[in-house]
Order: sequence, then C-alpha cells, then structure tokens
Amino acid sequence: ARRVARNLADRLGLEVEWRALGSTGGDLRCLRETLAPRIDGRYDVVVIMCGLNDFKQLARGEWRTPWGFRAELERLIVDVRSRAGPACRVVLPAYPVGVAGIGEPLKSLVGAVAGAWDAQKRRLAERAGTTFV
Repeated sequence: ARRVARNLADRLGLEVEWRALGSTGGDLRCLRETLAPRIDGRYDVVVIMCGLNDFKQLARGEWRTPWGFRAELERLIVDVRSRAGPACRVVLPAYPVGVAGIGEPLKSLVGAVAGAWDAQKRRLAERAGTTFV
C-alpha cells in the first residue's frame, strides 16, 4: 500500500494519504463485520482484496457459490460506501493465481475457482463507482 501511494503521489504530483485495514484469514463476512466498521472518514478510493479466504472456506467443506460470494461482496461494497462516502471508487483486484506459488494440478483448480469468483467481481464492476482490475 505504501509503494502504491508513493507512486500515485509522484505521478499525480499530489499528496496521497493511505490507510490499510486487514484481517488474516478473513472472508467477506469477516471483512464486513470487523473491518468495514473501522472506516472512519471519507475516502476517494477503497481497494478490497478478497476471494481467497472465501475459496479456502469452500475447500474446507463449507458450501460457497460464486453467486453467494457476489451477494456478500455487494453488501460489503454498500457498507464501505456508507462509511467512506457515496463518491468513493471501490476497486476489486483479480486474484493473481499466476503469482500465488501454487503448483499443478492444484493451480488449475484454484484458477478455475478464482475465475468464477473474479467473474462475480467483474459483474459488480459494471456498476458506477466500482472497478475490476
């Protein structure tokens, strides 16, 4: 986050202020319940890194669908905007399976699931104020 802020500041010639919130092992429900309430001001951009821990829940036997993931992510985005401001741009990065250090054949399986999760992020990004990268 620090490097991204510095690069943005250098490129835009502006002061960039940033704050990172995170939860090791947190799925979307956890992010909504524990992190979103800690957003305490107006922000221009909020980046939500998500999906991997929801996938891990699936791998542990908890039934999760891409559509359920999208519904939970949509609730999180609504909560983030209610706290960060309605003009806040929400950025949803794709899960970088290629750099995750996972070997085959698991890499292909994770890639397929990550693709299904990322497709839901992409669908949400079709709405104004949300970007999938």
